[in-house]
Amino acid sequence: MESASASARMFVEPLAPYHDRTAFSCGVPELDTYLKSRASQHVARRVANVFVLVPRMGDREIMGYYTLSSYALVLDSLPTNLGKRLPSGIPLGATLLGRLAIDERHKGHGYGKFLLLYALRQALRATRVASSLGVVVDAMTDDLVDFYKKYAFVELADKPRHLIAPMNRIAALFPEETPSIPDLEQVRRQLAIIAEKLEDAQVTLTSTNKDDKVVALAEDLRRRLAALSKQPE
Repeated sequence: MESASASARMFVEPLAPYHDRTAFSCGVPELDTYLKSRASQHVARRVANVFVLVPRMGDREIMGYYTLSSYALVLDSLPTNLGKRLPSGIPLGATLLGRLAIDERHKGHGYGKFLLLYALRQALRATRVASSLGVVVDAMTDDLVDFYKKYAFVELADKPRHLIAPMNRIAALFPEETPSIPDLEQVRRQLAIIAEKLEDAQVTLTSTNKDDKVVALAEDLRRRLAALSKQPE
């Protein structure tokens, strides 16, 4: 769970039985019906994960919601620059942002943007476990196409208003979520220090006639670290 902003203590949490789905109305019957009638079933059957925006942690009121699920792309649907060097003839894994809606009572406060960025961040974090080419969405209107294009989305080639935010573009939105690669020279210095300590430990173990297996293990690890520290860039 995370706060929507520092000043307004809003939270995003998984849809739960105590959330009041009946009061939700975003002005799009299809999106309202989904939340009221099918969302819980999809969660239970692992078809999709549903997340809701609430005023306070554990509150019943649903201010907005979105869904995330697995998706399969085909190579021909990707723009040329995204499809380079990708395998053809097999489904390509992606993440589907199936639905995103804000209750009419809470529109005009930037919650739609917040939920979209929240969903993109969650999809990015999920790639630490299972890879994904990006987040796919079917925009319901041309205005929504323009909205999504502001946040890393580009159009797919298979049908109108079908878009994807490539994961590398999403990562650029959240640089803090991408682990930095350590400087190689710094790693080598650290490995050299470890190897020196291991050598000292080996001398101590040998001089006190400790277990030969422990001595051999320390020596083997020291050799491996020394070799690794000499690897070319």
